[in-house]
Amino acid sequence: MDQYTYLLGYDSDPTQGTNFTTFDLIITTFADHAIGDNSTVNGGGVTAADSATYLGLIASNNVAQNSWKAHWFLSPFDPTIDGTYDFFLAAFDGSAAQSWPARRCKA
Repeated sequence: MDQYTYLLGYDSDPTQGTNFTTFDLIITTFADHAIGDNSTVNGGGVTAADSATYLGLIASNNVAQNSWKAHWFLSPFDPTIDGTYDFFLAAFDGSAAQSWPARRCKA
């Protein structure tokens, strides 16, 4: 997974305006993602206890999963305010070319 740069973007403005924030949710110093590969069964991923282990797992595997709730880690984002929020996820290779189209969803 570490051969790509990942970009998660979200619009925290519930109005028709936009206020996008973006960050790499995989290549970070540490996260509590469950890490595995294409043969890892549901719930069978490994979770790192420290930064060095996390970076090693990211370098040697191709699947990361986590079920974060947006308001736990996206600031400012308040899911109790009615509105339309746009999210997107994209991946870029080493030459900064987009490896696959950004996936968009509305919440």
